[in-house]
Amino acid sequence: MIHRVNEYTTTVLDQFRKGSMIGERSGLDFLDPCMKIRPGFFYTVTGWPGSGKSEFVMQLALLQAIISKRKVAFYSPESYPVESFIATMAHCYLGKSTDKGYKNCCSESEFMKALEWLNEWVYLVDYVDAPDSSEVVDDFKLLNTGHGCKVFTLDPFNSLNNVEENVNMAINLKTVLNDFVHFTHTSKVIFFCIEHPKTPRDGMEFAQVPGPHQLFGGTMWWNKSDCLLAIQAHREEGKYTGEVTIKVHKMKNQKLNGRPGEVRAWFDITRNRYYSNAQGGGN
Repeated sequence: MIHRVNEYTTTVLDQFRKGSMIGERSGLDFLDPCMKIRPGFFYTVTGWPGSGKSEFVMQLALLQAIISKRKVAFYSPESYPVESFIATMAHCYLGKSTDKGYKNCCSESEFMKALEWLNEWVYLVDYVDAPDSSEVVDDFKLLNTGHGCKVFTLDPFNSLNNVEENVNMAINLKTVLNDFVHFTHTSKVIFFCIEHPKTPRDGMEFAQVPGPHQLFGGTMWWNKSDCLLAIQAHREEGKYTGEVTIKVHKMKNQKLNGRPGEVRAWFDITRNRYYSNAQGGGN
């Protein structure tokens, strides 16, 4: 399709008059210097197994519903069955456990309140068999146009069934990423995509924050992502301390959306939330 500049004059002139818009706050103050939220951005999140990627993205997505009143859609098969995933979201929303085996378990009335809120703002995608990317993209498009969803989470990317005979894996990755990124950019939605890194070669690599080189087709992920970040959970004597490093490797339009760098945070497992300090203070 061919276009002329005058087709965009009204939009471009409006942008010129208003000035460049700074990205929106994430709801996690410690994160904002490195990563703000912008509709139309494709965010890739990686980290070694057990680093807290899913919890981090869940909190970011739910905060978008709370702060910006955006409806959220999840496809998170590794966190299913769906009933367990809903309970985990309620835990994050309330900051209280939904398991009666713990002292900080919420009351039934609080749990019902969380379920009512989740029903208003959250949509869940599930399939009998592992879908290919086109199925997920089509359902996300329907959720966007038919239900007003503006935030989408795919956790993880490698849960998709896109293995085709006689097709180069790198070409296949490019095609699939293009589909998701095109949907994100044209629909002006916020897309969080979790991608597992390749198996670390040794303990030294496992101790480092992973980056694009640890992803299969790392160059492709780097080129296609508007933002690429990683989470590394700290350990002492093999046990998690709750402290994490969040490293933003890439950010598009840094002046408006945050500059690459590292921030420290703490994950409070009793609240299922990330905080700026070990006492659970600050978001």
